[in-house]
Amino acid sequence: MAKASSLSLERWPNLVKEPVLLGTQRVAPTSRVWAKLIDCFFVAIFTIAWSLFFKSALIWMPMFLFPLFERIGRGQSPGKWLMGLHTVDITQGAKAGFQGGLIRNLPFIVSLILVFNFSGFLELILLAPHFLWLLMESYFIFSVNGGARVGDILAGTRVFEYKDPHTKFVEQFLVDS
Repeated sequence: MAKASSLSLERWPNLVKEPVLLGTQRVAPTSRVWAKLIDCFFVAIFTIAWSLFFKSALIWMPMFLFPLFERIGRGQSPGKWLMGLHTVDITQGAKAGFQGGLIRNLPFIVSLILVFNFSGFLELILLAPHFLWLLMESYFIFSVNGGARVGDILAGTRVFEYKDPHTKFVEQFLVDS
């Protein structure tokens, strides 16, 4: 296991050494926003589909799917994969795991749970401060040097560009269309 960890540290040495808030390696904020919108779309579709069979899926599916997507994709959720981004646990220099995915996606998990279970005035009261939380996350993406969200800071993760053959293919397809 130590060998795999050292290989990861060699792969992202500069990223691991940078402080989260004062880092200089930055991903385009719009790429992160698009990636998160794509992820929210996929989580919403799966949650709605499962809720046809299990009403409780409206609560547990968002909590399960956000971290699962990042874990299965080895640090890349569907949105990050499409946008050519990657999440790294900077404490270990490895791809983000399930726990990191849960912590860093907490604002979006809570918002989907509130939206899916919206039924009255109490949820409206809960949505107002939650909306401010999402605005704060957006502010951090666009304003902090390293582009880290509050969730990244709490989970000890960073997002960086990860261009591989599929990303170059998608970019070329978009340019050609």
